[in-house]
Amino acid sequence: VKENTVTISGEKTTVNGTVYGGYSKGSGAVSNNTVTMTGGKVEKEVRGGYSNGSGDVTENEVFVKGGTVSKTIFGGFAGEKSNGEVKGNTVTINGGSVLDGIRGGQSAGGAVTGNTIDLNGGQVAGRIYAGYSNNVTVTSNTINLDGKNGIDITEAWLIGSGQHVVTGQNGNTLNIRN
Repeated sequence: VKENTVTISGEKTTVNGTVYGGYSKGSGAVSNNTVTMTGGKVEKEVRGGYSNGSGDVTENEVFVKGGTVSKTIFGGFAGEKSNGEVKGNTVTINGGSVLDGIRGGQSAGGAVTGNTIDLNGGQVAGRIYAGYSNNVTVTSNTINLDGKNGIDITEAWLIGSGQHVVTGQNGNTLNIRN
């Protein structure tokens, strides 16, 4: 599943379910999918790429420039039945509101590596994990916080790697600018 694009716009737009840039239940990789939000409201989660099989989830992107996401945003997510690697996914927040956290990458059974969250504007709340896994390595994930355009993080926790990782939590980074 690759190179799909989802755009959510319009102040009166409401999506009652979860939004997926790319979704696989089988062995297929989920890569290079994009979700862009410029307005409206998503009542559940936004997932740039999602696999609930054995496929890797790589290089997916979520951009929020306006509107409200009520639940968590995932750049890349390999679900509870997945052993796929989650690598190189990006979430960029330039405006709007995220009410219940962000995860650059998350996997139940595969490595989580090189995912990035860019916080440049708007409002974010909840737990912001660069990388998250229940039991596998979480390495080289990054949160970039740039305050020059004004971003409200007063209700957010910025965390390099997920709390349930037993070993392999090296090289996760928080960069703060301006």
